[in-house]
Amino acid sequence: MGDHGWYGEHSWHDVRMRVVGHLALIAVERGRIAAQAGDLAGAQARYEELAADLAAIPAPPPGPAKLLRDRMLALAQDQGALLAALQAGQPAPLAGGIAGARARYLALARMPAPDPAALRAVQAELLPALGARSDLDLDAFADFKDRHALRQRLWSAWAEDLDPIGDPGSWGYWEGPALARSALGLGVAAGLLGEDWTGRLPAGLSPAPTGPPETWPAQLARKLDRAADPPGFDAEELGWLPTGDSLIDVGAGPGPRAIGELERLGLDDPDHRARLDALALVLNEALIGNPDQVIPLLDAYVAEVDALGHGSRYYNIKQARNAAIRQLARAGRADLALQVLRQSWPLHHQDWACPNREAILRTVEGRLLAEAGQRAAAEATLAGPARSRCASWPSPRPPRPRRPARSPARAPRGSRRADPLSAPTRTGPHRRSATTAGPRPPSTRPPPRGRPRARPPPSGSPACAGAGPPAAGPDRRRPTGSLPPQRGRHRLISWGPGRDTAVGSRPAVHQLAAAGCVPARCRGRPRARPARPHPPAGDQGLRGRSRPGSRRRAGGCPAGSRSRRPAARSPGP
Repeated sequence: MGDHGWYGEHSWHDVRMRVVGHLALIAVERGRIAAQAGDLAGAQARYEELAADLAAIPAPPPGPAKLLRDRMLALAQDQGALLAALQAGQPAPLAGGIAGARARYLALARMPAPDPAALRAVQAELLPALGARSDLDLDAFADFKDRHALRQRLWSAWAEDLDPIGDPGSWGYWEGPALARSALGLGVAAGLLGEDWTGRLPAGLSPAPTGPPETWPAQLARKLDRAADPPGFDAEELGWLPTGDSLIDVGAGPGPRAIGELERLGLDDPDHRARLDALALVLNEALIGNPDQVIPLLDAYVAEVDALGHGSRYYNIKQARNAAIRQLARAGRADLALQVLRQSWPLHHQDWACPNREAILRTVEGRLLAEAGQRAAAEATLAGPARSRCASWPSPRPPRPRRPARSPARAPRGSRRADPLSAPTRTGPHRRSATTAGPRPPSTRPPPRGRPRARPPPSGSPACAGAGPPAAGPDRRRPTGSLPPQRGRHRLISWGPGRDTAVGSRPAVHQLAAAGCVPARCRGRPRARPARPHPPAGDQGLRGRSRPGSRRRAGGCPAGSRSRRPAARSPGP
């Protein structure tokens, strides 16, 4: 798109920060894949690569883009330092908040016999984070400015909640309650190694984590999320306006909700609302009894909406597919969610309303592959979008595809000459080099409308000596004085040495007219005005053409006008 406003941003710097956010999410997913395979060095390398890419991007001006860049750069540096400290067995470098408590827990969990007092200190640090945060409401904005401020808060909270090793399995929007669930899961995991915190869990929820203790907080956060919001469809989810960035409303990346409502088939349409209620009912029955039937039911709804033919139906289809991906993944059927995601190909023309749309879908695909246990395929899928780094862009605006180069024998219309010695041609704005073209053959075309035919100067005029074109010899259209040749389609006029008036300017023409070197009907003394390096707009005589309706002829004299003063005439023989 040629306008940053199309993406809902104030500048191209803000658009680039959206793409940088995608790169940060890709680095997190690749780091988790490496860490879960036991390769902490590989996970550290992913964050170090991200930090190097972000540091190489020119700093945007003060504003939302700069704040986001600084937040992501700090995230990459902190996580890289944490993973390096875990490998070296050193104290965690992070301090304060959930991020600091998580770093200290991970260091204690890798010890054969962790200190109970240190574990209790971690739990005490998590107590303030168990409450809800009202400033993270995804709908708490009135305009784009408030939306940018909300995005800053969401990124800061999401970075604090980030687990570099375990995957909490969040799908859909990342919301404020996820922060409290992560803090509770981290405290319960610390309690399993020290003081018991299971009494804080909801009734009927058993912790029972498996695997290494480093992954216990993520497992408990996933259980708390499913207990608070069980997998299932509803009309609101199936019918609301989707965001262009599916990493936000599908992949649980930080970001506010979409702005606006659907004009057709929106939630305010009672008939469509009834259709969505019926669809949610059958989808929930299939999700519980036979998840394989979710895709055929979804395909039937997509075909029904697509047959309506209105332009915004794409958003209805996209939102229904996004809802199916979310709920199937939350229900543990990442394989089915992957089939729904791949129905997004080939990309629709409205996909380009979101920057980096292809990389967004590839990132969601890589995460689904990782959840399905295909780690090698997930890493290969995520490595592609990770290579599309925007640090090499010379400006925040993305590079545009160029048209194929034309043959050198035919220059594109309207192109500028690179050779300063090139001479104008007689056909359009094309240029050719005087160093290779050679002398121009005499033209047989009549002069353009409005240009007087050339007349010989009065005989014996010293000022016009040599000014007329000779019968034979070198090309006299090139200047012979000390001034360089002038560009343009107007005729080039030769001046003698020492003249400082620009060649081809209006005063120069009239000075020649006073000496008798132009037709007498166009003679006259113009008003005093300074010489200009290029003819002004509307001076059609010097351009070689007369605009229809123009009252000015070649040489700059008004048509049919006569000077109040007699023009200077050359002396007689």
